[in-house]
Amino acid sequence: MSRGTEGGPRRAGWFTSSYTNNGGACVQVRFDDAAVLLADSKNRGRGPVITLSGSEWDDFVAAALGAPPADVTITPTTGGGRVVTAQDGTTLTYTAAEWNAFLAGAADGEFHRPTVASSQPSA
Repeated sequence: MSRGTEGGPRRAGWFTSSYTNNGGACVQVRFDDAAVLLADSKNRGRGPVITLSGSEWDDFVAAALGAPPADVTITPTTGGGRVVTAQDGTTLTYTAAEWNAFLAGAADGEFHRPTVASSQPSA
């Protein structure tokens, strides 16, 4: 995996944690300029997508790893999965296996946003 200048992976398009079991059901992420898109691969492009700013994404990953949540609500389910709800009411539902694979990847830094190089010359 290629890493960005601050340790974050350089990724193009949708991706999942390396801990995903290739069953086709997982937390999907896409870094798109200043936005971060979050989806559920079970929906195969037909389901909802949550769009977060870079700082909202950072808060989301921190909340997933145990910090107090900010702009996105993460609710546990009885089966050990999670329901992620954006402020606009968009929800994504993940199984325990999907969520655990995401957490393992997040803990390993797989979901750090790539650093965009500044276009301004340094002084």
